[in-house]
Amino acid sequence: MAKWAGRQVRIAFLLVPQYSMMAFSAAIEPLRSANRMAERQLFEWRLVSVDGNPVVASNGIPISVHESLDKVKPADALVVCAGLDPTQFGRGQKIHHHLRRLSRHGSMVGAISTGSFIVADAGLLADRRCTVHWEYVDLFRSRYPALAVTQDLFIVDRDVFTCSGGTATLDMMLHFVSEAGGPQLALPRPHCV
Repeated sequence: MAKWAGRQVRIAFLLVPQYSMMAFSAAIEPLRSANRMAERQLFEWRLVSVDGNPVVASNGIPISVHESLDKVKPADALVVCAGLDPTQFGRGQKIHHHLRRLSRHGSMVGAISTGSFIVADAGLLADRRCTVHWEYVDLFRSRYPALAVTQDLFIVDRDVFTCSGGTATLDMMLHFVSEAGGPQLALPRPHCV
C-alpha cells in the first residue's frame, strides 16, 4: 500500500449477487470522504459484476455497474463484495480466472465478508493469512483446511487482503486511506459529511 502514497488509487468493486450492502457502503464511503477531505480525487472506483448486469444486494436493492469482470483492466485493487451465498460459484469458473489475471498484472485482490470464498477458490489465499465473516468461519475452515484463517477484522498479506465484513470494512478502508493519503486523513473529524 505504501506504493499508493501520493497518487490516485484505482479500485474496482466486484459485486456478487446477495452481497452485503452494509459492507459495500462501509467500503465506498470512506473513499468518498477521503476525496472530499483531501480536496482532490485520491481514490477512483468502478463497480463491476460478473456479466455487466445490475446486481441485487442481500437487502433486495439492485445496483447498476460500470462493466463486466472480463472488461476490467488491472487496477490498484479489486475488491470482491459478497454476502449470503458464499459458494455460489463453483471452483474453476471464469470469475476465478479473471481474479488470477488481475493479480498477475499487479492488482491487489481482496475480499469483503464471504468474498474470501471466491478469492480462495481462485487460489490467491495460498500461503497467506486471511479472514472471513464470523458466521462462515467453520464452513470456510472445512472447505479450505490448508489456509491460515484468523478471526481478525481484516488482514493485508502482501498482495491480498480479506475482511470479515460489516462495519469491519470501515476499519480496513481507513487503513487504506491512511496508506494512500497519510494518517491524518483517516482520523475522525467533527462535522464530516
